[in-house]
Amino acid sequence: MAAAGGFSYTVLLTERGGLMVFGKNLSGQLGRGDNEDHFLPALLGGVGPVVGDALEDLPGSDAVRAARALCLVPWEQQDAEQIVAEPHPFGGEALLAVAAGFRHTVCVTDGGAVYATGLNSYRQLGLGDEHYRTLFARVPLDAAVQMVACGSEHTLALARTGEVWAWGSGTRGQNGQFSTRHQSVPARVAGLPGIAMVAAGKYHSVAVGTDGRVWTWGESNDGGLGHDDAEQSAEPAPRVLGLPVFGGDAVLFVSAGHGCTAAVTKLGAVWAWGRNENGQLGLGDQVQRRVPVMIANAGPPPAWGGSSVRMLSCCGSAGHGHTLAVTQDGAVWSWGVSYALGHGGTGPRAFDRRLTPTRIPQAAFGGARIVLVSAGNGSAKVAVCNHGLVYVWGTGALGTSATEEHSNVPLLLPASMFPGARCARGGGLSRQHTVAFMQGQHARLGALCVYRDTLDSVIGRVVTECRVLGKPYKDMPEGLRRLLAVELRET
Repeated sequence: MAAAGGFSYTVLLTERGGLMVFGKNLSGQLGRGDNEDHFLPALLGGVGPVVGDALEDLPGSDAVRAARALCLVPWEQQDAEQIVAEPHPFGGEALLAVAAGFRHTVCVTDGGAVYATGLNSYRQLGLGDEHYRTLFARVPLDAAVQMVACGSEHTLALARTGEVWAWGSGTRGQNGQFSTRHQSVPARVAGLPGIAMVAAGKYHSVAVGTDGRVWTWGESNDGGLGHDDAEQSAEPAPRVLGLPVFGGDAVLFVSAGHGCTAAVTKLGAVWAWGRNENGQLGLGDQVQRRVPVMIANAGPPPAWGGSSVRMLSCCGSAGHGHTLAVTQDGAVWSWGVSYALGHGGTGPRAFDRRLTPTRIPQAAFGGARIVLVSAGNGSAKVAVCNHGLVYVWGTGALGTSATEEHSNVPLLLPASMFPGARCARGGGLSRQHTVAFMQGQHARLGALCVYRDTLDSVIGRVVTECRVLGKPYKDMPEGLRRLLAVELRET
């Protein structure tokens, strides 16, 4: 995805494949080479128009922009003379996707390489040891990856072949290695079919097959796996959710939090299960569910304001269980408990509790259409609009000042935070295009800047050629795959 939140820190992809980072940094999770907190955004990596020594030939302002597009440059450094070009942290490649855990961050490059930094006590960086890192290090993974997901202490990677790899903590079986041992380097998760998407909760894992079925493993005593297991506390091997589930509809998108899981189906319906002490399932009560239940009461009829859900994000924190969702019309809905759900009206440290999905007024985002949200780990929440602008709210590091702060309503990150660049986003895709993307090259959704006028023709050809939405990307004709890759890279 293009935006992710860990414990009091946030990471954002830019259109040119750079990584914007800000927040707490106790374990080096920002990848800036230290463990000092940095509350103002800084940029790592990215592919810019100018490289290396060519910086010295540019006027001051252009040198600043170029350096910011290429290396780590704190935004508070405004003078070109202060800027020193650092080695590119991702091998010179643009980033495709990013994920954040409790205090570790994992990225995927456009070429499929994986880089990680931060806390490593449970081997969640996959580097073969338990030493934390303050700079991104390449993970030894013999597969081209398209998507990553981070739990509190473990990491998942989805290869372009549809295989899932995992590493890190196995105390609840969340690394899928048929045991409860930690995994220090990436290992393939056996027993899965072709997978289109992965998600990592605090202590459990979820995968969506190319056929729309859902597989889960890890901690199960909260019901987050959806198998109705009342006795077993850990499931170290993937299990498919029994039929019939999800009303017979195929699942396209999943998100996992602390002991809870939510899924979006092909028809745009939302199903949720697991922990619910804070109303994070959106079912109007605080009763745990051990099997998927559809959220049917999202405001007055018709549900979701007459639209359908595009994507959602579950918070990974225990005490701040809540969920954010984006509908096809660009609206944001929130429910559960948090210091700030985006509706305003509560004090700086007062919990806002909503047991059913409530729409955040569109005016809070300046009328912009939101395409991507991240609920984070209980602190800052992030929304990205179709123009690449970034909105933040919550408690802690919001990226708008050099100190921790609080806002009950979304704040627009100043344009000065992104000089000459915008945050990556999914673009204004129709549901049909979203389906084609998710079931095909899923990682591209929300990972790179993609414009609708370009995608309409490309995705139309993909859908026509594949005949059926959801045919795996690897099964597309080679020429069509090359065309899609070129079109996406050029936008």
